Amino acid sequence: MNSGKRMTFSLHIVFNVIYSYNPEAYNTSSSRPNAQATEKGEQQLSEHIAKALSSEETAPKQKHVRACIIYTHDLKSSGTFFIGIKAAPSLGNDVISWKTLILFHKVLSQGHSSVLHDAQNEKYWLENLGRSVHGSRGYGILIQAYIQFILEKLKFHQRYPSFLGNFDYEEYLSLRGVEDPNEGYETIDDLIILLDKLDAFQKLIMQNLGHYNNECQIAALVPLLEESHGIYQFLVSMLTAMHMIIGSVEVLGPLREKFNQGHYALFQFYAQCSQIRYLATLIAIPKLSQSPPDFLSNGPPTKPAKAESKTPKKTFDQEKYMQDLERQRMEQERLDILEAERQSREMEQNREMQRQQDLQRQQLELQRQAELQRQQQELQAQLNAQRQAEFLRQQEEERMRTFNQQQQQHSMQQMEQQMLQQRYMELNRELENSRSQAFKDKSALDEAALVSIVLYCPFTKFGSENEATGKSNCANEFATFSKQCRKRRGYSIFTRFACYINKGVNLGVLDELKQWKQKYEALAKLYAQLRKEHLDLLTKFKDAKDSGGRVADEARKEVEKIRAEMRTKSNEITNILIEKDRLKLELERIRKQQNDELERLMKELSLAKESLVDISKNKGEEVQSIINRFTSEKSELERLSRAKDEDCQVLQSGLDQTLMALANLQKDAAETEGNLLSQLKKLQADQIKQLNRMMDSILQSCIVKIQDAVYELESTTHEGNTTASPEYVLSLLEKSQGACGDFALCFIKLVQVIELGGDQADAITASNAFAHSVSQLLHNAKGVSRLAPDDFIDELLGSARETARSSMNFIEKVKVPVMVTVESQRRPDYIQNLANQTFLSFSSVGTIVEKLVQTKVPVEDLEESVEKGMLSAARAIETAAKKLEQLMSRPKADLNVHGSILQAALAMTNAIANLIKCASASQQEIVQHGKGSSSVENFYKKNNKWSEGLISAAKAVAHATSYLVEGADGLVGGTHSVEQLIVAANEVGVATTQLVAAARVKAVPFSKTHDKLEDAAVLVRESCKLLVKAAKEASKSSGELKVNSEIKNLSSHQFKVVEMEQQVKILELEKSLSEARFKLAAIRKSGYSE
Repeated sequence: MNSGKRMTFSLHIVFNVIYSYNPEAYNTSSSRPNAQATEKGEQQLSEHIAKALSSEETAPKQKHVRACIIYTHDLKSSGTFFIGIKAAPSLGNDVISWKTLILFHKVLSQGHSSVLHDAQNEKYWLENLGRSVHGSRGYGILIQAYIQFILEKLKFHQRYPSFLGNFDYEEYLSLRGVEDPNEGYETIDDLIILLDKLDAFQKLIMQNLGHYNNECQIAALVPLLEESHGIYQFLVSMLTAMHMIIGSVEVLGPLREKFNQGHYALFQFYAQCSQIRYLATLIAIPKLSQSPPDFLSNGPPTKPAKAESKTPKKTFDQEKYMQDLERQRMEQERLDILEAERQSREMEQNREMQRQQDLQRQQLELQRQAELQRQQQELQAQLNAQRQAEFLRQQEEERMRTFNQQQQQHSMQQMEQQMLQQRYMELNRELENSRSQAFKDKSALDEAALVSIVLYCPFTKFGSENEATGKSNCANEFATFSKQCRKRRGYSIFTRFACYINKGVNLGVLDELKQWKQKYEALAKLYAQLRKEHLDLLTKFKDAKDSGGRVADEARKEVEKIRAEMRTKSNEITNILIEKDRLKLELERIRKQQNDELERLMKELSLAKESLVDISKNKGEEVQSIINRFTSEKSELERLSRAKDEDCQVLQSGLDQTLMALANLQKDAAETEGNLLSQLKKLQADQIKQLNRMMDSILQSCIVKIQDAVYELESTTHEGNTTASPEYVLSLLEKSQGACGDFALCFIKLVQVIELGGDQADAITASNAFAHSVSQLLHNAKGVSRLAPDDFIDELLGSARETARSSMNFIEKVKVPVMVTVESQRRPDYIQNLANQTFLSFSSVGTIVEKLVQTKVPVEDLEESVEKGMLSAARAIETAAKKLEQLMSRPKADLNVHGSILQAALAMTNAIANLIKCASASQQEIVQHGKGSSSVENFYKKNNKWSEGLISAAKAVAHATSYLVEGADGLVGGTHSVEQLIVAANEVGVATTQLVAAARVKAVPFSKTHDKLEDAAVLVRESCKLLVKAAKEASKSSGELKVNSEIKNLSSHQFKVVEMEQQVKILELEKSLSEARFKLAAIRKSGYSE
């Protein structure tokens, strides 16, 4: 989904950029919508294209295809559609490429009439799309065949533009096509050829249909059905008219035979399509009669009545009429003979088909048994899946039970923790009470201690001394005690003890003091015991809290784990249920197929029983006659016992005859089996011969392609690629050597798999690539010969010619007639020797072309030179862009040319900057991919020719961009003409092509970076076209204004004088043109040598 949105966004950006450069190129209607409506329509078109070309292997939805068709009718143009479909990521993805061709074909058939005209310019894109296929999922050969059919269709419409894209039947068009019998004959022949191409393509699709996921491939049959029926209607109408116009029946005989063959092929095609349910839901399948129409059934052919003229009517020629009747009779006899031969062939074919049906019936029985076994296995798998689901459900219930138990344990732990916390609070309260009681007891004990201190000393002394001394000591002690009481407790204790003293406390206080002391010690022990219990409870509370936290964390983690497992098991159960539903549907389908097969077998069984009953009746009569005969013989034996031996001999002879008949039957069966095996081998041999003939035909077409290139090489009218450089030719030479090696490797694999009976797909691709690379090499070698001295040109062309001859010899000697003469073990070595000879011829061309390289970069400096070349090119383009922006920022009064030219030039400069950026990225990718474990310097040394070609191409782009900016500056300043700007733009396009071709030689297969480089080159070429168009329009408008102003007020005499002067000027310009061309060639030659 995200990729579809990104593709839609990128398509919308492309539309906006192109519309900003040339907004009038896509609005050809008289009532042009405003910019907002146009932008909205382009955005919707990009969305429809992105959704129709999704990467899913399904058919493009009809609503998206219909939206693209309606868009072309609304705007009466298809430029935006082709730009959008080319911007789709079809390169490298076979499914998107296949769906792109389906969308292209449907819009081509049902779109606006301008689509056919605009599609003629997209042939190169179609060919490039065919070269980018991978061959995965079985789409490779289908895409190649589809592209070939579309190219044939475009070729036909280019020759006959009056036919619609879907060949919708129009009677006036068919009658107008046969006005001239010669043109009508050619038109009918071309229509039959196109119908044969369509039939071959649909047969290829039918052969590649599998058991599942055929929706995407079947979608391509819809436009084929529509076009085939339209072509058939045209052929019937035009052949009928031709038979009425032309008097000679023999002339139209070949056309009738071809038409009859096409009729039978279409009849079979429509019958196969009617059996495809999905196709029947998309389109109504046309129906044809089983036999083709008879164009001779309407009596003798006569010419149609023409309009009355002034000439008198011709008299009736009886002799000519009789001759026509005789000719028709002979033609009818010949047709009857042909019909009888055809019927005999059909009878023979029917017998052969009957034998094949018997074999197929046996094979079907075996397949049915295998299918039953497979169904039993599927049922067993379904039962296992149900058991697995039940086991998973039980496991899930066990986990839920464990989870609930853990939840209960966790709640119980929480309750225990709350109880411990309450107990802790109660103990705290008891501890506080104990502390307060202890404090009170301590206070009382302090009082008692003070009393003991006060009372013990005086009374002790009072007992030993006299009363006066005792009183004085008591007074002193009391004063000391009073001070202590004031310091410690205040006056309350002191007052209390003073009262005790005044009352005359005696020695009994000591006993009370001892009691208080014992109470104090008991309280101290109780306090210590309570404090110890308090600390123990604190420790237990902390441990309980920690253990509760750990248990809670563990329980939480276990819950999360169980939830994750529940989600996983839920997904697994969902998948199992989905699989169960799918198996159930599959089981229903299998049951339905079994029921159908069972019904069919029951019908066959009933027919067999009926035939068996008939046979039994006949045999019963024979048996009855035999019984009667044996009864008579028995009676004869009873009457004539002496004839017993004779009867035994008769029976023995009958047994011998039966054994002989059985032996004859076994012999006939063995002969029949041998005949069938020999026929099967013969069919296999015929198939191999047909494939070999096809391969030889392709190799011959490759030889013809190289011969055409040799003809252009030797022809004086062809100059070759006049912009080619020696470095570029060397890179093409390296590409040709690689193609030669691939060609040899593919044919070695072909002869190693099965003797000339292997898979020819790779060999066909390699042979076409090899022939194409050699043709490119010859074309550019002819162009680079302009840089060579006169005495050096013949050597270069001769070496190139020798290379072509060696390549053609290589292709010629791998044909089947030649390879049959070589032993099987020696064929790989034989092909390798031919490849080595061809490599030697390529090396001779490389040696000669290397002499033309004037400034060779040292091998040690190649890496630095490539980086400098790319950097200098980027700097030159950046400088050019700044210069153009300065020109655009000038006041409008200073611009002597329309602003669209400078806008197009600035857009072209930006596109070139993007191209250089993509080329640098592609060059870095090539180096990283190709160097392997070695260093970058070694890679450049190994591929020095490619590096020099890349440097030359980058310099050419930079120089051409500089010339472009110089031309734009001069055009604004009035020092240059529009033609100079057009020449500079064309030079930029040529340099861009050279840079892309140089990068393509070492391109990484299926590289996104190289695809970006190709797209950038396309943008540069499009920008170049826009610039040339804007310059030509400006030049044309200025020239028309100038000419109109000059001839507006001329008299007749002045008009004649000006006419003569212009003719003289034309001759002078033609002479100057030839001289300028010669001078240009000399300048290029000398400039390159410098």
